[in-house]
Amino acid sequence: MSFKNSNIKDDSLKLLRNITESLILIELDLSQNFSFITDNAVEILCELTTLSALRKLNLADNQITDDSLVLISKCSWMNKL
Repeated sequence: MSFKNSNIKDDSLKLLRNITESLILIELDLSQNFSFITDNAVEILCELTTLSALRKLNLADNQITDDSLVLISKCSWMNKL
């Protein structure tokens, strides 16, 4: 699924919290959303156990800092990326 250069925001990702069943989503592209995707988005994604099938996550060209690397390393399902 691609949201590349779509101006999707951190708050938009909060809507995924309402999904209770596992998503069979293998790839998620959030790249080139520049100032709209931040470390907060990574925190939201880490909370989503419904994305356990995800194998490819593109976060390039966003406002994500090195702090997100720490979040990703602690995220229970992101070790499969």
